[in-house]
Amino acid sequence: SRIDAPRGCRRGWNGRAAGRAAAIIACLLAAGLALDLSGAARAEPPVSDEEAVALVKGAIVALGGADAQARAANFKAEYQARALPEQPGLSVAFQWTIVKRDDGAIRIEKRVMDEREIFGTDGKDAWRVPPGSDDAEAAPEVLKRVLELEELQQSILFRYKERGFIARMARAEAAAPAGLKKVSFQREEYAARADAEKPGDVIDFYFDPKSFLPARSVLLVPDPAGGRPYRMTTHYHDYEAVDGVPIPRRLLIYRGEQLIQEAKMTSVEIGKRQPDSLFKKPIAKN
Repeated sequence: SRIDAPRGCRRGWNGRAAGRAAAIIACLLAAGLALDLSGAARAEPPVSDEEAVALVKGAIVALGGADAQARAANFKAEYQARALPEQPGLSVAFQWTIVKRDDGAIRIEKRVMDEREIFGTDGKDAWRVPPGSDDAEAAPEVLKRVLELEELQQSILFRYKERGFIARMARAEAAAPAGLKKVSFQREEYAARADAEKPGDVIDFYFDPKSFLPARSVLLVPDPAGGRPYRMTTHYHDYEAVDGVPIPRRLLIYRGEQLIQEAKMTSVEIGKRQPDSLFKKPIAKN
């Protein structure tokens, strides 16, 4: 759910003042080959740490369990937000609505005064309605990738094995601040090859060791401006139970070390499956 800074601060999807709310998660690994002079020997495949697996199980319970999260896969929320561009002292207020469905369909609508921008996908085709228009266009490839990473991030805790990831505790020197516990979800192929990280290879989650609730997540994402991928960090605050599912009411989103967006949830609904028409690419009026 990437949100662009609007009007004077907005540079479209290629702007550097982009904020993103939401969400984050992905990682797995496959066995590699180790060769020696006596012949080929297959290395042991990477595996999850027992401590990390136990922490993830605790987080699943804290989040209401698998059944509660299955209900929350059908999700609608509205936010009041602030985009924080690089220029000190400037900010842009806007509203955004995110709707998700259990089959991977997503719709994100951003409003700035009387202007709106919509991103959507039915799980297959991704589209965008630009500001000042009622007609949809094919979404840029970078947006499609961001939507894929959004879905991956939000499912990783419950489906990391199914998605081909392992879970590992962070090394001591990379431990989370303020006593948080860090679990790194790594794609099996990435863990086996141990080469340069690409977006979607690793998703880090930081957990409160007492409540087991996620406190933040970190994910490498592609740069809409075409630059090098950067780390996006989302902080989750003010959890509140909604139909038995703890939901963070306040989000802080960082690009690298820079805070780029603050968002406060104003309404939320879970468990209601939205109609197909909401996620289909709108038909041009002309």
